Amino acid sequence: MTEPKTTEKGTPCAQSWDDAWVTRVNEFEAHYDRRICGARMMSGKPCTLGSSHTSGRCRFHGGFNLTGAPMGNRNAVMHGLYSRRLQICGTHCARWESCPMAAGDVLELPPYQRPTCAYEQDEYNAVVTDGQARLDGLAHPDPRLPHLLHMVQLLQVMASRAANALSVSSFIATTTVKSTNYEMESKKLSPALHAFEVLSREFRRYETLFERRLEEAHEYRALKVNPDSDRLIARIKGTTARQLADIDLDPDAQATLIPRTDPLTHFTGKLIENAKHNARKGYPQELRDTFRTLHVLNPEAVKKEMDGIFEMYVAPSKKFSMEAVRKQVLEAIGEP
Repeated sequence: MTEPKTTEKGTPCAQSWDDAWVTRVNEFEAHYDRRICGARMMSGKPCTLGSSHTSGRCRFHGGFNLTGAPMGNRNAVMHGLYSRRLQICGTHCARWESCPMAAGDVLELPPYQRPTCAYEQDEYNAVVTDGQARLDGLAHPDPRLPHLLHMVQLLQVMASRAANALSVSSFIATTTVKSTNYEMESKKLSPALHAFEVLSREFRRYETLFERRLEEAHEYRALKVNPDSDRLIARIKGTTARQLADIDLDPDAQATLIPRTDPLTHFTGKLIENAKHNARKGYPQELRDTFRTLHVLNPEAVKKEMDGIFEMYVAPSKKFSMEAVRKQVLEAIGEP
């Protein structure tokens, strides 16, 4: 068994660290003359917080179990593209006084280098996992849906943030105005309660919109009518892998759950799925167009997949029989 890779100070390296990143972590550790976490921050620099955890990561990036909950909390689900919109750790948080993550070392960092709130990141990841499982079942994915899913989850996190603020404040805000001959007291809903109500309404609106968009994309219909065993197995494996991931704040853990795929290979797979969808639905024109594009990108994939895809073909009329459409496809891609 090969020994785990470490930095010059002995910090265990994450699996996704390349040589260039290890060199950069070494430079930071030499500057601070101590071990650092080294996880990639949104600023593009290594996290400089210390850690005594066996993984080498700090409490914000894998060196802390948020709740001690069993497997199934689903983390390390999505890339960090949206993390910058979650709350960063700091004294502005309503739970700062009672949070186990709160410590002086965070306050010593400039705001742009402070880590994202671990609890908000975990809540975001957990719901995104459930939503992504539904997106994985789409026969014809809409590229706008992942962004809409992000808005749904972000609003849920923000509503939870308002609820946290509400838990340490009053529901009613009282304002007293005094002068020499005048005194007035007014009461109204506290800003935290008002924010919670507004965010909850927005959350419900976006969730309803997300559900409608899923229906428009014919969620799971193709799988229900004509199940594709390979696709079903891949979807189940991917969902299960995410759901079985324990609370793991290390952003590099994603590399083991969602391996990097060559863009051309990924796009070829999408075109094959589109061709299957068009065959099942009996869309001859769309099927021809998809095969034409697929032939330009990957002629071998056309030869390998064509017979299987046409076995799924449902002819909308005699004019567009399987034989007729197959002949048109072969003519379109220049095959005899």
